[in-house]
Amino acid sequence: MPDQTNQTYQNKPAVKNGLVTRRYGMAHMERHVILPDGARRIEDIAFYKGHKIVGVTFPETLLEIGEKAFMNCTSLKEIALPKQVKKIGTSAFENCRALKNVVFPQMLGILPPRAFAEDFKLKTVIFPQKSRLFVIGEEAFNRCESLEAADLPDGLRKIERHAFYRCKSMKSVRLPDTLQYIGERAFYFCGLESIELPKSVVRLDKQAFYHCNYLTEVRLPPSAAYIGEQAFHGCIRLKYLEIPYNPEYIGPKIANLGTVIRCFRGSRVASYCRENGLDTEYLK
Repeated sequence: MPDQTNQTYQNKPAVKNGLVTRRYGMAHMERHVILPDGARRIEDIAFYKGHKIVGVTFPETLLEIGEKAFMNCTSLKEIALPKQVKKIGTSAFENCRALKNVVFPQMLGILPPRAFAEDFKLKTVIFPQKSRLFVIGEEAFNRCESLEAADLPDGLRKIERHAFYRCKSMKSVRLPDTLQYIGERAFYFCGLESIELPKSVVRLDKQAFYHCNYLTEVRLPPSAAYIGEQAFHGCIRLKYLEIPYNPEYIGPKIANLGTVIRCFRGSRVASYCRENGLDTEYLK
């Protein structure tokens, strides 16, 4: 029997037909998990509450990580997922409170709900060139309070509700030209200092950038047909919100009363501002 006091536990997990199964009790003893070559899927809750796991070596054969597979692995510090991984389950790395860096796989199409939620020390996320990611799911990075920036990959189309909720250290985000939808409270209470919304964006849902206290100026592209309720409300330093077109829908209280809305005279936006007591500055 191997020495269970070793910093690296050398016994490899049980694998049958490419599936890494849960090893009751074992995950609590290991410092570094070595997944064997040939493993294709990690089953649901395989390493759930593996509190002593610091690192994981993934094989290049891995294609799928199950739901809550590493949830509550509170000592896990860093992961680099093989480029062939196509699917990650809901809450797969939720509450990994020591996790600081993540390298995402090229083949991943959907980042599922709460995949990295409440990973309070997560600082860096790296998406590879030619990433196939097109959806960031609900609460995927919810309360990742140390996340500083996100360079989101080309091809991304949707950022779901609460995706970056309360990522209060995140000062910058690159939104790709393919992005169409930003969900409810997607960037709620983030530390963003500026944003450049791409010309592909069609919809900003309710409170999409609510309470982003460091934004000072935002320009909406003409593609943004839907501006949800309180989309930029609570942004206390926001001096100017430029809307140089006629959106199909403008929700209530899109910005604080102290924000000046730049728009065209006689436009639907100008009427909206007049009806809601918002100051305007007319564009030429």
